[in-house]
Amino acid sequence: MRGQFCTFVRYGKWVDFVGSFPHRDCVAKLSLSAFKIKYRSWCRKNKYSYSDTKAAEIHSFGRKVISALPFSEGVSHLIVNSVNELTAILSASNTITKQMQDIASSLPEYDTVRAMYGVGEKLCPQLIAEIGDPRRFRNRRCIKSFAGLDSKTVESGETVSGSGGISKRGLPLLRKVLFVVINTYLELAPENEPVYRFLDKKRSEGKNYFVYMTAAANKFLKIYYARVCEVLNEQDDASIQPMIAY
Repeated sequence: MRGQFCTFVRYGKWVDFVGSFPHRDCVAKLSLSAFKIKYRSWCRKNKYSYSDTKAAEIHSFGRKVISALPFSEGVSHLIVNSVNELTAILSASNTITKQMQDIASSLPEYDTVRAMYGVGEKLCPQLIAEIGDPRRFRNRRCIKSFAGLDSKTVESGETVSGSGGISKRGLPLLRKVLFVVINTYLELAPENEPVYRFLDKKRSEGKNYFVYMTAAANKFLKIYYARVCEVLNEQDDASIQPMIAY
């Protein structure tokens, strides 16, 4: 049961693995061929894909790593209990995430936000929840300030720009979600995406990491603001038309 659940959770397979192989000795004291047989059986039982290469990597790592605690029944029991607690937390998190997705998917802007590059199933509900209806912001600068990505202002009233200094007066969770999205652009480098092109331009200008990541987050927010406002306005227009006809 635990194995079936963890297939839906990032790193879940390795949480399961530790529950079944709680100490390095469970791997290191076996020969490679014996471990492959045991690991293959474990993968089949828990519905995980098996790889000879991965089995060899795990076995090699198990023989190299140094354990802080010697293998004993007490240590094994402690680790397995920790795995069970972590699995329960992951299960609760998965349930909450599913509920968030169900609620978010009923909103008119869901498909538009979900289609944006770098926005996955988990990040989409978070973005929608944190930003809400973007039309309540007068313009794109306001949503930038709402996220706390606007330039920092010192006591003299002067604005600090170009150094990566931001006000951080907005929502910290929203900034965190935005940086996770932008990190996807950074890792995958989608050259056809305007956000990545903007990020790459700033980076090529010699800007430091925090500056070009913040600039890209602002670019993403501007696009988000424009697209979601358009969708919501279209929905409002569609709902008004039957009333006018009536």
